[in-house]
Amino acid sequence: MYINNVLASSALLGLASAGYTTKYLTGSSNNTIQVLVEGDGPSLLVWPSFARDSIDDFHDFSTALADAGFRVLRPQPRGMGESTGPIVTTWAEVGADLVSVIDTFGNGKAVVLGHAAGQRMAKNMAAAYPDKVPSIVLACINTGINTNATIAATANIASNYTYSVEERLAALELGYFAPGHNASLWLTGWFPEAMGSVTGAPTSTTIGSNTTQILDVIATLDPWRREDQWNYTTGLVGNRSTVVFVEDASHALFPENLQGVVDVMVPWLETQTSSCFETLNREYWETNEREDHVCETAIRPKWNPQAARSSFRPGPGPGPTGPGKLSGTSSDMWLVEARGNRSRANHRAVHTIPEFIESSSCKPARWK
Repeated sequence: MYINNVLASSALLGLASAGYTTKYLTGSSNNTIQVLVEGDGPSLLVWPSFARDSIDDFHDFSTALADAGFRVLRPQPRGMGESTGPIVTTWAEVGADLVSVIDTFGNGKAVVLGHAAGQRMAKNMAAAYPDKVPSIVLACINTGINTNATIAATANIASNYTYSVEERLAALELGYFAPGHNASLWLTGWFPEAMGSVTGAPTSTTIGSNTTQILDVIATLDPWRREDQWNYTTGLVGNRSTVVFVEDASHALFPENLQGVVDVMVPWLETQTSSCFETLNREYWETNEREDHVCETAIRPKWNPQAARSSFRPGPGPGPTGPGKLSGTSSDMWLVEARGNRSRANHRAVHTIPEFIESSSCKPARWK
């Protein structure tokens, strides 16, 4: 028996009923943009994969993020939902539409989440508008490197209503949903006329600007992203990319393991959107200054799920030093970055990171 994963996840998370409102904007081509707006706080703009909208697929995700203190913006692509306008367009035109959404409903700045092929829009927005999109989330991206041809073919079959239900369901089970999950959820919600309709996309190796912070969310059962490609983003941009993993999920991800997505995404989003971090950086190194050390940069909060079993121990030399556990929960960690000359003997901090945050004048919301 299949379990409706969306409803099951809602019960697990204890989500409130959907509280989004529907807004409308006039876009760059005199088109209408339908935007679902939910929550209040720092903004996260969700852009779906090609040929799918962001309505049903992201309802529970949007509610979970709104409950966590974020404003979730879900503009519908042209030709989907109540959005209108020419479907065949350019990335620049779509980007201009999304800037209008961010300026109107997101206070001029947003983290952009691109799911699957929607990664290209996230990358493009970060590259074209770094002040408005300083951070992006890439969820279940296909690197385009040696993609299995059989897997690649599932996109055209799953989205094409001329195929039988059995053929489409088989394609969804192979390319999109992990065993035991309800692939029939995606038999609807496709807009095949929109596939390949946006031109002038950035190259696969372009990931935002040279300052863009990236959360690379990998579903461990995603056949579009083989294990030998799991270090793809870190290979391109180094420690500007944080890689996290969601178990028991494939390419569809959000209707498969919503709890896992929220667990890895919310802590990272908090580090990207809190206004306190710069103050914390300055206060920390003023408190822990040593005569033989001139620090170019202080600490930078960064989500690192592998740090859960470690306690904070500053290490010598430049670059990332040691992970620190911020609070009583295993999901709240920082990495510490220090640059400059610091001897091993004098490198030990006066406070651990959790102790310092408790005594700081500026605390992220999670620790207030």
